[in-house]
Amino acid sequence: MQKMQALLRGTADKPELCCPQVGLFCTDLRAGDEIQEGSPLGILLVLNRRYEITAPRECSATVATKPARGARAMGYGEPLFELTSQTSDQRTAGNSVADDVEQDSAEGLRSIHAPIDGIYYARSAPEAPPYVQVGDPVSEGQTVGLIEVMKTFNPIRYEAVGGRAARVAAIQVEDQQEVTAGQSLLLLEFD
Repeated sequence: MQKMQALLRGTADKPELCCPQVGLFCTDLRAGDEIQEGSPLGILLVLNRRYEITAPRECSATVATKPARGARAMGYGEPLFELTSQTSDQRTAGNSVADDVEQDSAEGLRSIHAPIDGIYYARSAPEAPPYVQVGDPVSEGQTVGLIEVMKTFNPIRYEAVGGRAARVAAIQVEDQQEVTAGQSLLLLEFD
């Protein structure tokens, strides 16, 4: 069975582990259970494929809310459960676009990767301007594209790395192109 990391989102005083993809989620965790990096959180069924959902990097916390029993339909980024006793201030992306920002060591740029498989949309509607173009500045929480999965549009947002603003250096996919999880969408350079 393949593994996927949950998305760590929310605020420092109210962190949440969120669903990394659209599907049916089932867990045996209870309120009060401790979670560490790599801990199994449950099973996500996506188009008849089973994925083990695990805690993201540097996660050390306790489940605060009582997770629902049985399989429940989840959208991308929907909270699986809230946490308490969060000991890491580093959040794993996913969420967002920038949820998947990685260093491109060859050029000193950072990539924003697709968090899920789907169709990439560079604009909100056919007649609308693109979310971003080469040379545009991007700031914390800004939407830089959408990925459509089964008629659900999932926003890709920039999460500032170290609180730094960035500029779009290159767009690596076309509007309405099919993309796979982990594929580079945009390259960013920092001011």
